[in-house]
Amino acid sequence: MTRGEEDQLVTWARLIGDLLQRSVQENVRLPYMRAPRIPEGTSPVDAAAMTRKALGVELDQPIPHLTRTLERAGIYIAALDFSAKLNARHHDAFSTWVGPSLEWALSVVRILASWERTRLSIAHEVGHIVMPHICREGDLESEAYHFAAELLLRRAALFDEWPGPATLISLMPLKRRWGISLAGLIEHGYRNGLIDGGHVQGGGV
Repeated sequence: MTRGEEDQLVTWARLIGDLLQRSVQENVRLPYMRAPRIPEGTSPVDAAAMTRKALGVELDQPIPHLTRTLERAGIYIAALDFSAKLNARHHDAFSTWVGPSLEWALSVVRILASWERTRLSIAHEVGHIVMPHICREGDLESEAYHFAAELLLRRAALFDEWPGPATLISLMPLKRRWGISLAGLIEHGYRNGLIDGGHVQGGGV
C-alpha cells in the first residue's frame, strides 16, 4: 500500500470515528465492547473459540448474521467502495481503532459482489482486532485468515461435515450452511489435511 492510499483510508476511518463520537454526544447508547483481547501466543484456533464465546455464538453453529453479531459486540463495520478515486482498489478490508481514546474497534470492508468473500474479509479483520500482533513473529496475514476460517467454521465441525472425496459439488452444502466460499473451504480443508495438495475435482461425487 502506498503512503497516499494509507492516508486516504486513515481519513475514512477518522470520519467514521467522528460519526460514532457524534452519536455518543447525541446520547445514542453504543454497544459495549465484548470482543476479547487474546493473550499473546494463543493459536488462531483457540483465539477463534474464545471470540465465539465472547460473541455468544455456539462453537458448533454457523454465524448467520456476522456483521450484526459483531456490531452488537462493539466491533463496528463500514462498507465502502474502494474505487479508483480511493486508489485502494486492490485491498478488500482494513481494521483500526477510532474514537477520542481509540476505544472503538472498526473494520472497513470493500463493497463486493461475493457476500462469502465479504464475510471472510470481515472475519479476517476481527482476527487483527482481537489478536495482538505487535512484536510477533510469523506471517500475520496468514494467521488472520486461519483465525477467520476457524471463526466461521470450527475445525471440529469441518471434520464432521467434510465430504469425501471432496468435489466442487459435494462442498456446496458446507458453503451454504456456513457461509464460506468454495475457495475458502478448499483452503480451510487443505490447512487441516483434508485435501491432498489443495486439488478438488470439478464435479461428480
